[in-house]
Amino acid sequence: MLLLRLEADEEDSGDLIDCDNASHLSKTDKLEKRTVTLGDIEPVPESSPTTAPPPPPTACSEINSASPRNTDSNMSESTLADAIVLAIKTASKETSKIVNEPSKTLADLPSFCGNVSEWIAFRSVYNDTSGLFSNVQNVARIRKALSGEARET
Repeated sequence: MLLLRLEADEEDSGDLIDCDNASHLSKTDKLEKRTVTLGDIEPVPESSPTTAPPPPPTACSEINSASPRNTDSNMSESTLADAIVLAIKTASKETSKIVNEPSKTLADLPSFCGNVSEWIAFRSVYNDTSGLFSNVQNVARIRKALSGEARET
């Protein structure tokens, strides 16, 4: 439905329909406040907006199907969806690698050469980080950290 607001003269009043709630207006105001309807459409009451409503869905689909960009829209939407899924999977794999791989600073134990003064720090770091590694990794970490007299025995 298309409605137009016009400023009307006396001679145009035959083509125009008065607004329903124009009783409080002066004669001049009544002449200026008219609604023109196109076709067999009924006039809209004054309280509703005078802008044209959006076209029906069939008209939108006809317009969209005529658009050259829309010919590949289904393909591009599925391609975009596939790209998003791939990005999410890749990101989750990388995140799990980061979470599962302890940092290099955690992997290294302080060196221990058999001195009693180094034992407390060595044992503390090992106990705090051993749960982050497998048994094989923990044995490798201990062998790497041992030196001198501690390694020989």
